[in-house]
Amino acid sequence: MRVAIVGAGLMGRWHAYFAQRQGAEVVAIVDSAPRAASRLAQRVKKAAVFTEMGAMLEALRPRAVHICTPLSSHLPLALQAIEAGVHALIEKPMTHVAGETEVLLRRARENGALVCPVHQFAFQKGVAQAAQALGALGDVLHANFTICSAGGGEETGAALDAIVADMLPHPFSVLQALWPGCPLRPQDWTASSESHGELRVDGSTRRIAVNLVVSMHARPTRCELDILCSDGSLHLNFFHGYAVVRQGRPSRIGKVAQPFLFAGSTFVAAGANLVGRALRREPAYPGLGALIERFYAAVNGVGDNPISAQDTMAVAIVREHIIRQSIPGVLLAPDADRRPT
Repeated sequence: MRVAIVGAGLMGRWHAYFAQRQGAEVVAIVDSAPRAASRLAQRVKKAAVFTEMGAMLEALRPRAVHICTPLSSHLPLALQAIEAGVHALIEKPMTHVAGETEVLLRRARENGALVCPVHQFAFQKGVAQAAQALGALGDVLHANFTICSAGGGEETGAALDAIVADMLPHPFSVLQALWPGCPLRPQDWTASSESHGELRVDGSTRRIAVNLVVSMHARPTRCELDILCSDGSLHLNFFHGYAVVRQGRPSRIGKVAQPFLFAGSTFVAAGANLVGRALRREPAYPGLGALIERFYAAVNGVGDNPISAQDTMAVAIVREHIIRQSIPGVLLAPDADRRPT
């Protein structure tokens, strides 16, 4: 698999790392800043450096590209790739608004190319474990996401809202992974923002009440999901990629022991997960390597696109609906160069 990395920033470096881990040959680095592209090319070895996507496609024609550039450039770069018959794995959000996502998916279908957004949380080991465990926990009642991020750095005001908007695909793609085929309808979701960098979303899917809180100011940083069921609960940690299952019927002894049992289970799950990630050489961004592996397999005709066009479109529509309700200024103009989230 000959691939090119478009965007030599932080995410470009990690895409290059995991692409090589999956056995791909990174033949090109594309970035408008030649110095950044050259630095990443030195890490990759043998990769040619380009400052423009069209020149790279004309010279090398890789099998697939990883688009890791600012959001405003995703659509034109992806269109260049798919019109050349090159498959594209695109950092999230795939496009600025849902209408652009629809255009991109249609053009990809017309040109026989695969496009896939980077919703890597859905491909973490912990999410797969949680999906298997749900069947033994009775009725699913509530799903509560909590995301506290330091990804804004020194940013303030509307720039923080833009980063929050970039995070929105993650929780919705996780819902799709845990409950395949679950409907994501915009009318089922309401959102509000009391200040820049703060967002609350309430909604439901499959009669499961869902709550999402995103904060750029709350500490400590965390990225978690708690699923409450009639016969137990699940705790997922997305920064690390593990899940903790909690079962049991109400009892006085259980109430006393609960914090200690949860602490012990978390220690075991987090420790085993850390060892597993070390063995898989997955130092950061758990789930990204697994998504890239599935995408490459689909490109080679083994299996389907890891994220279907239907699921991609559903996330894009709900994301835009939430932004229009709560932080509409994000949609007034495309981003500059946002920090990775």
